[in-house]
Amino acid sequence: MAHLPHQRAENMELEDVFAELRTRLYDLGEARTQILVNPAAEPVQLSLYRHAGLRITDAIVELLRYRLLLAGEDGSLHDMAEVDRRIMNDLLDALRAPWSRCSGSSGKPTCAGGSPTCDTCRYSIVLIASHLNNLALGYTGFPRMRKGQFGQGQESQSGQTVDSGQKQPDVEAVQEELTLTRLELARAKERIKGLDETNTSTEKKLKTALKDARKNADDLGKSREHLGKMRTAYDRLTTTIKNCVKTLTFAKRSTDTADKKGSEEAKKKVIWEVAAKQYDALHGVAQFQMESLALEQGLEEDAAKRRQKTLEQEALEYQHQRVKALMKADQYEEAEKTAKYTLEQRRSHLGKEDDGTIDIFRDYCEILERIKKAPVAELEYLLIWHDDGLKSAKFRCEAGTKLARLKQRLNEDEEAAMWYRKVADRQVARRNVDVAAESAMKMVTVQKSFQLTPAEAKMLKTIWEAAQKQQTNKPEDQLTNAVMSCGHELGKHLSSVGQYTEAKDVLLGVWQALGKHSGDEFVEKRAIVALLLVSIIPQLAEGDADELENLLTAVPEHENSKGDKKLRLQYEHQLGCLQSRRGDHQKAEKTLKAAYEEAKGLRMDTRSNVFAIQIGFDYADAIRSQPGRETDAAATFKDVWEALSPARKQQDSARSMAKTAAILTTARPYAELLMEAAESCRDEKEQKAAYQVPRKVLSEAWTVGKPRVRKLVEEPNWTTLTDLLWVGELYGQCLIYLRVPSKAVETLEEVLQIRKTWKPDADETAATLALLKEARENKHVQDNLKAAEKKTAGDQQAGGDKKPGEDKKPGEDKKPGEEKKPGEEKKPAQPKPKPPKPRKDSSIIRWVKYFAGIGH
Repeated sequence: MAHLPHQRAENMELEDVFAELRTRLYDLGEARTQILVNPAAEPVQLSLYRHAGLRITDAIVELLRYRLLLAGEDGSLHDMAEVDRRIMNDLLDALRAPWSRCSGSSGKPTCAGGSPTCDTCRYSIVLIASHLNNLALGYTGFPRMRKGQFGQGQESQSGQTVDSGQKQPDVEAVQEELTLTRLELARAKERIKGLDETNTSTEKKLKTALKDARKNADDLGKSREHLGKMRTAYDRLTTTIKNCVKTLTFAKRSTDTADKKGSEEAKKKVIWEVAAKQYDALHGVAQFQMESLALEQGLEEDAAKRRQKTLEQEALEYQHQRVKALMKADQYEEAEKTAKYTLEQRRSHLGKEDDGTIDIFRDYCEILERIKKAPVAELEYLLIWHDDGLKSAKFRCEAGTKLARLKQRLNEDEEAAMWYRKVADRQVARRNVDVAAESAMKMVTVQKSFQLTPAEAKMLKTIWEAAQKQQTNKPEDQLTNAVMSCGHELGKHLSSVGQYTEAKDVLLGVWQALGKHSGDEFVEKRAIVALLLVSIIPQLAEGDADELENLLTAVPEHENSKGDKKLRLQYEHQLGCLQSRRGDHQKAEKTLKAAYEEAKGLRMDTRSNVFAIQIGFDYADAIRSQPGRETDAAATFKDVWEALSPARKQQDSARSMAKTAAILTTARPYAELLMEAAESCRDEKEQKAAYQVPRKVLSEAWTVGKPRVRKLVEEPNWTTLTDLLWVGELYGQCLIYLRVPSKAVETLEEVLQIRKTWKPDADETAATLALLKEARENKHVQDNLKAAEKKTAGDQQAGGDKKPGEDKKPGEDKKPGEEKKPGEEKKPAQPKPKPPKPRKDSSIIRWVKYFAGIGH
C-alpha cells in the first residue's frame, strides 16, 4: 500500500488502518534487525516509511484481517474498535512526526534522534512496536498485556538484548493471565448480550408506550365526540320537555273556553300528542346509549351483546308506543312511516311471529286503512295469509279475517264473504270448529239474504256435523252461539232448496241445543227456529211432521235486543216476519216499518243495501196481506223498487246474485198490484196508460233476470227462478193487452222453454201455453189486419186521382149496419183484449219469502 503521509487515521477505512500498521511494523522490524546483526553498520536515521522484509509481521497482519471480519459479524465489537482507532490515531501521529533530539542515557553524548545506536531511540522503537502488537493481539482474540507485564516484557527483551544472561519470562503466569483474560472477555460478552436484550426490551416498552399513547389520544377524541353527542341528546330532551310544557299550557287555555265534551276530547288528544313526543325523546336516548356502548370500559363481549339487544328492543318498543300515541291523537299519516320502520325492524330482529311484531302489524294495517291506502293493507294481509313459513295458523287466519273486514268496509260483500269462507275452511281443517263457525257466520252476515252457494252450504254442513260429533250428553256441554247459528243458516238453506227432511233434522238439533242456554236472546232464537220448523210441516211426510206439532207453543214474544244496531234490526226483522206468519199483519206492519225506516237511515245499511231492501219487501208484503191496503202496499213496493235503481243500471257481470234476486222478487208483487189497479180503471184510455207502468217494471225485471237463468240453476235458486218465470208471464200478459203480440209471443216462448228445460210442471206449463196461444192468435189477427190495410192502401193508390164519390157504387152511402152488396170486401176486425189479471199463487201456505231462497 502506498503511503499517504498527510492522511489522518480517522479519515481512513478500517482495512486501510490495518494496512498502514502492517507497513509500520515491517519497517521497524527491518531497522532493528540491521542493528542487531551489524552493530558496526553505518548509522542511519530510522525511517518509518522504508520497506523491508520481516515475514513474522505477515502473520500479525493476517490475524488483524481475521479480527476485522469478526468485528463486522459481531456488532458488539464496534465500540471496542472505536477506542482502538483513537489510540492508533495518536500512535500514528507520533510516528509520523519528525524525530527530535533525545537527551540519551546519562553519561552518554546527546543523540540527534532516531539513531539505532542510541538506546533511548531503540527502546522507543521497541515500545511503539509493542503498543501496536498489543492492539493487534486484542483484535485476534488474545488477551492484551497489562502495563506491568508490558514493562517487564520490554525490559526482559531489552535486557536480553544487552545481557543475554537474564532469566526468561514465566510462561505459566502468562497462560494463567491469558485464561483470566478470556474469562473476562466472556463476561464482557455476556454483559454486552444483556445490554442488547435490555435495549430490545426497552425498545419494545417504548413501542408499547407509544401505541398506548396513540390509543389514549384516540380515546380522548372519541370521548370528546361522545361528550358532544351527549350534549346534543340532552339538548334534544330539554327541547322536547319545553315543547311538551308549551303544548300542555296552550291546550289548557284552549280547552278552558270549549264545552265540556269538546274539552275532554281535546285534552285527550293533547295528552297523546305529548306522549308521542316523549316516546320519541326516549327513543333518541336509547339510540344514544347504543352508540355509547362501545366506549364502556371493562364490559365483556357477551354482556355487551346482551346489553345491545336489550337497548334495541327498548328502542323499538318506544317507537311502537309512539305509533300508538299518534293513532290515539288521530295523526295516522304521521304514524305511517314510523309504524312501517318499526315493523320492518321487529321482523328483522325478532321474527314475524313475535307478539310485539304481530301487534305493530295490526297497528300498521289499521293506519293504512285509515289513510285510504287499502291496496297496501290488502297486500300486507295477503303476504301473511300465503306465508307457509309461519307456524301460527291463528295469525294467518287473523290476517284473512281482517282482509274480509276490509272488503266489507269497501262494500265488496262478495269478496268479503269469500275470505270469511276461506278462513272458515282453514279452521275446519284444523278441527277448530268454534272459530270456524264464527268465520262462517260472519260470511253469512256480510252477505245477508244472499243465496248460499253449494260450497258455502257444504262448509256449514261440515261445521255442524263436526260439532255434533264433539257433543256429549252432559248438561254442561253446550254448543257455542256461532255453531248454532251455522246450523240455523244450514237449515234455512236446505229448506229453500227443497231438502225438507234434512232441514228438519238440522233445525231440530239447533232448537234442542238452544234449549240448554238461558237468556232472552236464546229464547228468541229458539222461537225463530221453531217457527221455521213449523213452516216446513206441510212439506214433510206424516211421520216426520208429528214430532214438530208441539213447537208452536215454543214461540215467545220477541223483546228488543240491546246489542248493536244491525243485530237489533235483524231481530226486529225476524219478529216482524214471525208476526206475519202468525197472521198478525198489523203488528208485523208496525214492527217492519220501524225496522225499515231505521235501516234506511243507517250508514251501514243504505237504501241500495240488500238487507234494507229485504226489510222493505217484507214490510210491503205485510201491508199487502191486509184487505183493502193494496194502494199502500204498492207505494211501499215502489219505494223498494226505486231503491233498487242503482242495481238495475249495473252491468250483468257487476251485479250480485242477491241484487238480481231482489229485483225479480220485488218486481213480481209490485207489478201484480199495479196490474190490479189498472184493471179497476173504467176508462179504456186511462186503463191502457195505467198498464204501461207495470209493463215497464216487468220489462226491466225480465231484462235483468233472463241472462242469469243458468246461474240460478247452478246454485240452485229455484225461488228466484220461479219469480223470473212469473215476471215473464205477467210481462207477456201486459204486452197482449197493449196489442204488442209479437213481443208477447217472443217473451212467452222464452218462458215456456225455461219451464220445460229447468222447472217442468204440468199445471204451470199449461198456463204458459194458454197465454202463448192467446198471444199467437192476437199476432195472427194483427198480421192479417196489417196485410188488409196494406192491400187497401195499394188499391187506392192504383185507382189514381178521382173526385170524391166518383166511383161510388149503389149502396155505399148506406148507414152502418145496412147490408152491403154482394162482392164487397169485408175488413178483418181485431178482437178487443181483456184486461189481464195476475194469476194467483197456487201454494196452499205462503210464508214470507227471503231473497236467499226461503219461501214456498
